[in-house]
Amino acid sequence: MKLNYELIRQLLLAIEADSNGLQSFSLLHYQTLFTGYNPIIIDYHLKYLIDAHLAEGKVHCYVLDITPKGRDYLNNVRDDSI
Repeated sequence: MKLNYELIRQLLLAIEADSNGLQSFSLLHYQTLFTGYNPIIIDYHLKYLIDAHLAEGKVHCYVLDITPKGRDYLNNVRDDSI
């Protein structure tokens, strides 16, 4: 599957807004936030974020927080014109 970098940016922004580092959020939570996308595409991109160490969590289970590497990446792409 081809990565959608705009979706990755949006997911990181959503994780940043949701997380406190203690509470985890299910994949279903993000599927309901991004109803314009097929749930399989959301899952794939969340798996990518976890595999790339941009987000913490268990693949296909939950998302906990953005990693320091993820925060660096997000700061570079925060502006939607990038």
